[in-house]
Amino acid sequence: MTTMQEWPDIKQAMDGCRQAPPLPDRDAFWADFRSRAQGCARQPPAPSPARWVAAAALALVLASLPFALLRVPPAGAANVINALDVQVAHQAVLIMDDAPSRGTVLWIVTAGDEGNGT
Repeated sequence: MTTMQEWPDIKQAMDGCRQAPPLPDRDAFWADFRSRAQGCARQPPAPSPARWVAAAALALVLASLPFALLRVPPAGAANVINALDVQVAHQAVLIMDDAPSRGTVLWIVTAGDEGNGT
């Protein structure tokens, strides 16, 4: 069993056993590096930024296409009444275009509606 007094002796013995690794010769290292580098294939260049911009623009167009196709058309031209044929007896027909709501109001006054506003 070792005692505390023997530790400095062990440390000195171990320090004497340790050897620094030899440093490689600088010229030999770079010559070896250059010869190995010539045998390696170079990586192809990354895609150009123009390709990334084109891909992003295409993705944006494709993502917005369903919204553009499903858009509700304005109600202005679709609500034009060209002809009206009322099959019941009536006194008057009133057709009004309501600009704020972009709609058309159709009011038919029948024979039995005297004075009640329907």
